[in-house]
Amino acid sequence: MTKEGPLEARRAYADNLELTIANADRDIEEALRALPSSPEPGRLIAYIRDRQTDQLDMMKELGRTEAEIEILEQHDRNEQEASREAEALTRLDERGLGQPEDHLDWFRQSLDEKPARVHEIELAREEMLRDLERDEPDDQLDWFRER
Repeated sequence: MTKEGPLEARRAYADNLELTIANADRDIEEALRALPSSPEPGRLIAYIRDRQTDQLDMMKELGRTEAEIEILEQHDRNEQEASREAEALTRLDERGLGQPEDHLDWFRQSLDEKPARVHEIELAREEMLRDLERDEPDDQLDWFRER
């Protein structure tokens, strides 16, 4: 079975359900028109209820089928996109263009011109720690003493 097989089968089933729902709708309308002149209205009302129940069940099934169709279509689109991407990558690799791009080349060039001075960063860190240790902690309860 080809890849289109399950998708086409689900579409044909959905079309069949739509026709069956339309036929049930037509049957219900005809029964409603015949109701006022019917010698057995109870029997006709039971028939209408049965047809409506059948119609609702078919509508639920149609909804499930359409959801399955959407999933199958999305799966097919994803497969097609993946194959196109793989073909594009293959062509790029054949040309030698598939190498990863270096987006930090400007930064590396800057580092080559002015190398990082790690010792200055460490001195600044130590100075900041000394400043923090030197400061007295804030007294959070100073408002309470005034009362």
